[in-house]
Amino acid sequence: MKKLQSFGAAIIVSIASMVGASASASVVEYELSFLTAGQASVASTTQAGWTATDLTAVGVTGGPSVFTNHFYHTGWGLTLDTGKYYEATIGTTGSAFSLNDVSFSLENQSGTSGFVLRSSLDGFATDIDSDAFSAGQVTDFTVDLSSLGTLNSDVTFRWFLFGAGSTNRTGFANHDCENLSGAGCGLNDVGQDLIFTGQISAVPLPASLPLLAAGLIGLGALARRRRTS
Repeated sequence: MKKLQSFGAAIIVSIASMVGASASASVVEYELSFLTAGQASVASTTQAGWTATDLTAVGVTGGPSVFTNHFYHTGWGLTLDTGKYYEATIGTTGSAFSLNDVSFSLENQSGTSGFVLRSSLDGFATDIDSDAFSAGQVTDFTVDLSSLGTLNSDVTFRWFLFGAGSTNRTGFANHDCENLSGAGCGLNDVGQDLIFTGQISAVPLPASLPLLAAGLIGLGALARRRRTS
């Protein structure tokens, strides 16, 4: 019986390790160096199990203000305008998930700008974070997203930029350029691509496993009674 009991416990531990453990940390990265046709969005790189839309600009203009490894636009307001923003949607292929943080770098042409980050979880009503950044220097930001908790469906994030005026080029910037040449490459204020970190939630332990173990233990007890009768 002891062997069967041990066997049943081993089954629970073994299967739990396969289906009950969290998936390894996953990343969604928007490579600012890969501009798509029309220079209106940026292709994303996603780890297995994750989904992501392109990073898009809404309510602002692009054209020549978007260049290598920068996602710059003009047309921003002096104050926050909810009709002007950058947007990206993150999710998985069907599993619950959580996000740790999002890292990015912002830069403008002149003056001082600000940003507000909001999400679709509350209809873009409240700020997840907000801060300011100055001209001529890439400013790095990392925003904690752990307070969003476990997510069961895609979530859209919007960055509302404002403060520097409608003719000022403002947006995401990365001077690293990742083996490319272009504006800003080699400068000391390197910056970074737009990167989300997180993990896919653990798969719940099937309710049938304890019943399976109990059945094995019961068979062991029955066999023992038969031997002693």
